[in-house]
Amino acid sequence: HADPSVSGEGLSVIGQEAAQHFGRTNLSRDDFDDDGFLQFFTQLERAVPSGASADQTPFERMLATGPAAYDVVATTEAEAGPLLASASRDRRQAVDLLYPAPVATAEIVYASVVGGDTDVGDAVTGDAGRQALAHAGWRVDGESLAKGVGNTPGLPARSNLPDAGALEALLQTWREVTS
Repeated sequence: HADPSVSGEGLSVIGQEAAQHFGRTNLSRDDFDDDGFLQFFTQLERAVPSGASADQTPFERMLATGPAAYDVVATTEAEAGPLLASASRDRRQAVDLLYPAPVATAEIVYASVVGGDTDVGDAVTGDAGRQALAHAGWRVDGESLAKGVGNTPGLPARSNLPDAGALEALLQTWREVTS
């Protein structure tokens, strides 16, 4: 997965891992100090091979090199769907796209700086922004799906991710087990 210290995608992935491990999303620092979780999380995170490239995401590297790079990559549907759809047939056939149960979602929000350029906000949150997100692989209500992105599985009514405070605590745990 992407580096959760610099990527919302990576943080969402480890958040989903933790939620799936515990079977719930109402997590706290105490949960991440649990010996069973620490053993699970440490083994999972230390199994990631070193030598990641700044030029490629883990999924791009897996598609380029096959199983020599990674056995499993966790990413978003927005990245995996379009990349897999545009990959060569042999690479597509070598990858099984699986969704976690329950499915976790990440929502994109736009936050502007007070007194910022309203034209930018209008462009990002208006029709052009919605179309750009859909074209990039995100599911956007009322917009066509990008190649490689389907309507199944259905998206849940809630994110199925821990809250922001728990994700911050999980990020600290990730830093401890990967340093």
